[in-house]
Amino acid sequence: MTQPEETDPVSSIPVLGAIFAGLSEAFDALLSIGADMRPEVRATAKKVVISAIIVTQIAAQAAQLATASVRRMK
Repeated sequence: MTQPEETDPVSSIPVLGAIFAGLSEAFDALLSIGADMRPEVRATAKKVVISAIIVTQIAAQAAQLATASVRRMK
């Protein structure tokens, strides 16, 4: 007696199955970013990315404050 093949209920729905499969592949790709780098290179890249994020946030806040001050002057 053979057992019935187990299928994922979400993957049996064509559109939802494709969406979840795509999300799963994207998530796997995000998790493997930097896996091919040497540890020293990865550490340097991490510092650069963190610095870029901080600078971007500071610039966004400065632009927001400048816009708010211009609106108050009107």
